[in-house]
Amino acid sequence: MYARVTKFSMNMQKFEESMNLLEEIRGQINAIPGLISIVHTVQRDTGNGMTVAVYPDEAVANAALETVKGIWGRFAEFMTGPPEMTGYEVIHHHHK
Repeated sequence: MYARVTKFSMNMQKFEESMNLLEEIRGQINAIPGLISIVHTVQRDTGNGMTVAVYPDEAVANAALETVKGIWGRFAEFMTGPPEMTGYEVIHHHHK
């Protein structure tokens, strides 16, 4: 498996608006080809956050990259800078 970790910083004054957009496009996120799971995180006091998206492998993650960038583009008005994406090999993926 492969994970794309995206670090971001958001304007917390627009947090509720960003969560409304997230709900609005949930179907688009769920339709990302090959996506296994996704977790969105944020520190409410700083606006710093990370999204971890898990895919079957790096090739599948890379094939979905343009779709993912398009989705991140929809959130540009809520960010204080561009997101930073990094990929990692998943060595353990735990489900309860």
